[in-house]
Amino acid sequence: MGAIACPAMGINPTRLIRGFWGREFPDFQSLEDANSFFDVLINRCWNPLTAHTNPKNPFELTQCRKNKTTKDLAEFSSVRTDELAIFIEAVEGPDDELKLPRKALSAVRALEEIYEQISGIEALAHHKWISKNPDEIGEMFDQLSQLTMFAEKEINAAIIACHRAQKTNILHLPKVKDRTH
Repeated sequence: MGAIACPAMGINPTRLIRGFWGREFPDFQSLEDANSFFDVLINRCWNPLTAHTNPKNPFELTQCRKNKTTKDLAEFSSVRTDELAIFIEAVEGPDDELKLPRKALSAVRALEEIYEQISGIEALAHHKWISKNPDEIGEMFDQLSQLTMFAEKEINAAIIACHRAQKTNILHLPKVKDRTH
């Protein structure tokens, strides 16, 4: 979603996806396999994500189960930090000189703060420095749920601001600098 929202010109889904395999696509056994692969990645993944550039169709982060165990807390916080880190990196684009719209830049900075908070919860859960009491773990899940709501709000603010910038082709945007992730 971050790459789709990124206001950089020429973000190509196939080039971006190819990066998952070290800049080369995997070997395909047949043309049918290759076509199926691209159908799933482009038509069933990338293209549906573009619907989230409409404010009436907000983007949502992955839903995670809450069994109130330390293991589930560690997994949930790990998924969330991965999602936020990937979104932030992608929306800031491949160029250190990319200029984000002010609202998007503000949202990205807020996401970096949320990322740091969730990273702290993740570290506690992975190192088992928290209580095994289900009520206390439940409170941590409640905090993660709150942080998730804030993150989704900021992600959607960034998506909409960047989409408007793409549509209006704004040239005078503040530079992204001092990346903290």
